[in-house]
This record gives sequence, structure tokens and C-alpha cells, in this order.
Amino acid sequence: MMKFVVAWLTVFLQLALAGNLPAQFSVTNITVDGKALEFPSTQKTDSGNSLHLPPWPGEIDFTAVADTSHLNQPYMLYYKLEGFDKDWRILYSHMRLVVRMLDAENNILAATDCRVDLQSAGWRGSLQNSDFIPHHAEVVAPMRTAKVQLWCVSGGPEYTTGIFAIKNVSMQVGAPGGGPVHRREFSTEDGSDLDQPLGSLTDWKRDGSRPEMAQIIRLEKPQPCHALVLSDDDPDTFAAWIVPPARCEPVQPGDHVTLDWEEAHTVGCGLGTLIYLHLAPGNYWLRLKAVGIDNLPLGPESSLPFVVLPPFWIKPWFLLLCGSGGVIFAVWAVRRHQKKSWQRRLDRLEQQGVLERERTRIARDFHDDLGSRLSHITMLSESACRHPNNSPETVTDLERIAAAAREFTRSMEEIVWAVDPENDSLDELATFISGFAQDLLHSVKVRCRLDMPLQLPEWSLSAEIRHNIFMAFKEALNNALKHGHPTEVQITMNIEASRFILTVEDNGRGFAQGRDLGHGLKNMSSRLQKCGGDFFLESEPGHGTRVRFVVPVKPATQAA
Repeated sequence: MMKFVVAWLTVFLQLALAGNLPAQFSVTNITVDGKALEFPSTQKTDSGNSLHLPPWPGEIDFTAVADTSHLNQPYMLYYKLEGFDKDWRILYSHMRLVVRMLDAENNILAATDCRVDLQSAGWRGSLQNSDFIPHHAEVVAPMRTAKVQLWCVSGGPEYTTGIFAIKNVSMQVGAPGGGPVHRREFSTEDGSDLDQPLGSLTDWKRDGSRPEMAQIIRLEKPQPCHALVLSDDDPDTFAAWIVPPARCEPVQPGDHVTLDWEEAHTVGCGLGTLIYLHLAPGNYWLRLKAVGIDNLPLGPESSLPFVVLPPFWIKPWFLLLCGSGGVIFAVWAVRRHQKKSWQRRLDRLEQQGVLERERTRIARDFHDDLGSRLSHITMLSESACRHPNNSPETVTDLERIAAAAREFTRSMEEIVWAVDPENDSLDELATFISGFAQDLLHSVKVRCRLDMPLQLPEWSLSAEIRHNIFMAFKEALNNALKHGHPTEVQITMNIEASRFILTVEDNGRGFAQGRDLGHGLKNMSSRLQKCGGDFFLESEPGHGTRVRFVVPVKPATQAA
């Protein structure tokens, strides 16, 4: 007994001298299918099951919290569900290097996130031993841009923990069309007290809820230099390095901004929700542990044993009862259901709405059948073109037949998409126009840049609105390719309170405002008016063209 006490005192003194007391982890809440579950306040470390979960839970959410007030270093949280997981999992978040585009009043116009998570490829347990990996990012300055700003932040969400270091940050700014290129270095060697973690830099300043976690470190290899470090050991705060507005690099709308830097990182998460779906009946054991930046454990594991109860319907008496009466009940139920189903079908067919949907289905089936036949014609024409005895005139005619069949097939697909009521949503509209733009621009070797929201509201759009928006969008792309001859087209969708804005911007020739719009642009304006929206056109010779479609969405059509 005395040896055991001495051993534990030795471990405790070693941890205290290192400034690191063991991390404490626990599960503070369990939710089963949206309902909070009461569980013991003390979590055991043996395999005894003291917590019972209902049979066949659809979703189990474990809220894991780490008490790291004495840890004083970044860490990563690992977890494993014995009886389900084969290997340890990592509860991770991310840190970011953000490229911001600012206007003359320092308002943010656009931002590009360069995220990092887990560990970089060159991580070796510490910054001094790790290899910094080169990274690269390219951004095009949008309209009204006056300067570009860099922001390196440790908070993906605030509960992110870890180390994120960057060095040798440089930027190149080039005018569109291959103009002169300006290069700028964001120095980490110009300032005061650079060999102190809290020294000051000329090109960078600290930011965040705990700025002191933004530090400077001197690296000795491959050659001596200084790096910016975000050493975040607190899941409740974050720190950042930011280029102040006075030190930002000036740019013009349309400029190509290229950013190069080197980075090393190890990023974890201080808390979060562990989600498991559809656990079968049986015994389980949820294990938690913390690992430091040197990949060594920071304290003892925490564990929570529990059991998922078996449902009554897999017990022998219930299976026997179901087997004896199941066949008779199934025959009676099928016949009764079939009779009622036919009666309901006849009643529904008497309603105008069902008849309308039936006609839509028949029309769609017709187009599907015709589409397969057109595809067959295309393949036959392409095969006939390769016949060795064809004259040049015959080959030309066959190629025209194949091209016409392909064009007819694409047009028919657009009609079917516009008619199908399953596509009456903003999400389907965004998906369809994104795919259409990528295919069209790829075929003519023009670069396509898409900027679509990751999450779109569940707004319903009628077939007429979707058709008008798509036709106007298609006209805008065709005009850009036909008249502007661009090398790049950017398509952006922005969501506001009760409307969305679809923008098509190219870097082509542009044209002078005030001239006759022509039928194509007038048609776009007319289609937007039918949707109750607005059409805006901005262009200048030599600076490309930007077309904006502003489409209102009535509150009654918004999904809850």
C-alpha cells in the first residue's frame, strides 16, 4: 500500500512541476431521440453497466466537456465507444487563415477561409521539430474592393483548441488581363522584442477575446526566423493575428490576389457532442481521453458504461405469437387495404388537381422516352460518321444531325426540369443552374467560379418563376460568351430576408452603358418583371459585365 501511495505522489509531483495537472473529462448530458436522459453524476471506470437506454434508439447525443483549467497547453480529445467503434475517434474543430476584401471604409465585402484541422503533414510534436508546409490561395477582388486584409484566428468556433503557426507570408496582386504584378511580404522580422512571445510586430497586431494567446516564436531551422503562433489552450476564448487596416495591401476590383504562406498546426476541440445512430441492443462503454501536442496522454481516461435494452418484440413469446397469427392477419389486411386503395384512387382521380398532376407525369414520361430515342439517333449518327466510305459532305450532314439531336435533348431536359413539381425549391434551382453553368463554360474552356451558400432556406418557387429565372440566367451566360469573350465567369447567389440575388459577372470586353440593349437583355428584364423582381446591368469597356437578378420570395412561400 505504501508503494502505491508513493508512486501516485511521484506522478502528481511530476505533473505539478511541469505545470500540467491531469485533464478531467465527463459526459454532462445524454439525449436519446431528442429527449434528455437522467444518468448517474459519477462516471465509472469499470465495465459495470449502471445506465439503461431504451431499445433501438435512433440517435444518441453525448455532450462531452473537458475541465482543463490546470492543463496549460493545447490538447486533442479522443473518444471511443467500446462495442461499436474499432478505433479511437477525434473530436475536432478548425482554425482559419482568412483573406478579407475591404472597401474604402474598411467594411468587409467578401472573405475566403483557409481552414486547418487535426494535424499538419509535417507535425512532429512541437513547432521547433515540425516541418512547415507551403500553402497557396487565389482570390479575385469583387466590386468596390479597396484593400485586402489577412486574419489568422484560433477560433473556428470558440471551443477550438490547439496550435496554429504561419511564416513567410507573401502576397502578389496582379491586374486582370496579365498586367504588372506587385509583391508584398507581411514581415515577422520587423518590430520590437521579437524574441519574446508577446513582442510587437509592424505588419501584424493581436486580436481576439484572449489576445495574449497570439504569440511570436523564434525558429532555428532550416534557418533562423520568426513565426506567428496561435497557442489556444482555452475552449472558451480565442486569439488572432490581424493585419491592421493601415498596413493592408491596396487592390482594385477585378485584381487577382495570390497568397503564399507556410504553416504547421495541431488542432483539437475542447468540448462537443458525440453522436451515435441506431445502436443495437447490448453493452457499451464510452471512453474519453486527452492527448497533448506531443501525442502523449494528459491524464487518465474517463468512461461511461451503459446498456441498450432489447425490445420486447425480439423475445421468444412475442415471436411465437406473431408467427401463429401473422399469416391470417396479413391476408385480411392486404385484401382490405387493396379494396380501400382502389376506392381512394378513383375518388382522387375525380379531382382536378390530381388530373393535372397525372397529365404532367404523362408528359414527363413522353419526354423521357423521346430523350432515349434522341440519344439513340446521336449514337447512330456518330457511328455512321466513322464509316470509311463516307464523303466529306455526308460526314458533315451526319455531324449536324448528331449535334441537333444533342441540342434537342438538352432543351427537353430543361423543359422536364421546369415542369417537375419536385424541383419547386430554391435549392433545386441553385443546383440546376450551377451544373448548367459548369457544363457550358467547361465546353468552351472558360473558368467557372461558383459562390453559393452552403445552407439555403427552404423557399418554394413555382415552375413559372424557376423557368423565367433559368432562361434569364441562360441568356446572361450566352451573352457573356458571345459578346464578352471572357476567360472567367463568376456566379454568386446571396440570400437576404425575403429575396435572393443571383449575379453573373465576367471579365470580358464589356461595353458602354446607354446603347441599345438588344433583344437578349430586354428579354432578361421582361422575365424578371414577370417574377416581380428587378434586373440590373453594369458594364464598362475593358472591365467586363455584371448582371444581377433580384428575385423576391413571398413570406407565404417560405417553409418553417
